[in-house]
Amino acid sequence: LLHVSHIASNGPSRLSLTVKGRIISMEMMSQTAVDQLIALMLIEIEGHLPVNAGAISLQIEPEERENAIIISAERELKSAQQNVGPCGGFVKAYRFLCDYFELPIREDVAWQVDAVYRGANKKTLELRDFAHLAPGDMLPLIAALCFNDFFTTLDCSHVKLTPDCQERLSFVFRKNTTLTSVSLEATGLRGDQIFHKIISSAAGNDQLRLEHVDLSHNALEDKGIHMCAQWFEVAKHPIISLNLANTKCSAKGAIALGRALVESKLAAKSLKKLILSDNPLGADGFGDVGRFVSRSSLECLELQSTGVYCDHVLHCLADSSISKTIRRINLSDNKITHPKKGQRHELSKPVIKLFQSTSELRYLNLSNSKFPIEFLRGIFQGLQDNKELSDLELLLSGNEIGSNSLGAALNDCCAALKKISKLDISNNDLENDLIPVCAALRSCQTIRDLSLGGNFGKGGKVHPQTLQAVGSIIADPQAGLEVLSLADSRIRSGIGVILRALLAEDVSLKYLDIRGNLMGDAGAHVLAKVLQVNTSLHTVLWDRN
Repeated sequence: LLHVSHIASNGPSRLSLTVKGRIISMEMMSQTAVDQLIALMLIEIEGHLPVNAGAISLQIEPEERENAIIISAERELKSAQQNVGPCGGFVKAYRFLCDYFELPIREDVAWQVDAVYRGANKKTLELRDFAHLAPGDMLPLIAALCFNDFFTTLDCSHVKLTPDCQERLSFVFRKNTTLTSVSLEATGLRGDQIFHKIISSAAGNDQLRLEHVDLSHNALEDKGIHMCAQWFEVAKHPIISLNLANTKCSAKGAIALGRALVESKLAAKSLKKLILSDNPLGADGFGDVGRFVSRSSLECLELQSTGVYCDHVLHCLADSSISKTIRRINLSDNKITHPKKGQRHELSKPVIKLFQSTSELRYLNLSNSKFPIEFLRGIFQGLQDNKELSDLELLLSGNEIGSNSLGAALNDCCAALKKISKLDISNNDLENDLIPVCAALRSCQTIRDLSLGGNFGKGGKVHPQTLQAVGSIIADPQAGLEVLSLADSRIRSGIGVILRALLAEDVSLKYLDIRGNLMGDAGAHVLAKVLQVNTSLHTVLWDRN
């Protein structure tokens, strides 16, 4: 029945069906038999597929006869339409399509939708809920969305889709009118002909309003990204978030994407979240993307491990109005340009400008970027001058800042710390600088989440004053610290000095991570005592000790 596109009858007992483009003509016993068969076909299709089922065109002579058949079918359909069933009749469509694909009906699938989805009024169809099915059994599930107006989100993430299932997705995007969000993360998509059909279907359906698109962790390569770019450029409805992380997009694909977003009439105002992490974009790949970013109203930009230069990106942000809207920036695992000797201070100028002007920023990740201290001072200088910013998560781990640098920078810009609620300075070789660092952190009284792990040297011998400095942040009720990570610091039995700080009154610490410290029995005895007395802790992680 789904292959029938046209029904014609130009004589009392004549019937012609157009099936997959082929015309099948037949002579029946009477006009009554013809009319009953046509009505039955309409009832069967529209009774099981209440949405988008009207794809069959009719040409019945005379016109009065066609009207009579339609009225007869509608009379029968009224009761069926009143009892569509839960979730927009999804199970009805599923059963109908199982017959179409010649697959057995899985009653556990029907129960999941009728009971669980219906009970929670869940409008996200998650294929992971049906991961126990054989790959082929997913076909009617996906196809049912062609005829459904209940679900608004399709989540296929981490479910490997067969080529047949991918092909069926193109039909969904061609017919569906209610989906606003789709996640195809790690589903096995490639930049091939099937993916081209999927993208073409989405672009060609003017009634489909996809606002959130996740294609991450698929080997789309530049060819697939170019297909996406063509869609984004002509999209008639705004896309709010776009995730293309780890799609093997190189500079070539990024250039096509950036140009398409620049040419789009909607993207500059509508796109709020852009994720391109874990793609080999390189400095050249950021050029056109940067052009779009500078004229956009993005709130989230993630370029982790893309080979871009952190200072180039921040310079782009500083010179545009996006500094007033951006809330989340992830530039971790990228590098800084290497200026000539005597020009390092130039690095800090755009950084200072950005952090002086941004008012909405809540998350900045510059981990593993190996920036010089001048760059870091620029961040703190900008934060110190900013009167509006607050509650910032600042992640600076793995930057080999070294001793005798960070402490001085923090003391010179104490007001900057008051803008920060979470600070990660782990794995920065701060062994000889921790005492002034801890003194500065203790005085700011706004940092609730602190990571210091990997800064205590590699020999396991830590100066007692350093341990006491860390303990003083915990013991001071004015500091207000709630989360502390000292993971993988190999402090050994010296951890006891820090743990004893938890015996003080009015300690605020709730979460402590001391994994990988080889504290031995001596440390365990102190921890046991702490857990007997302390009333604030609710989580302690202590593996590898």
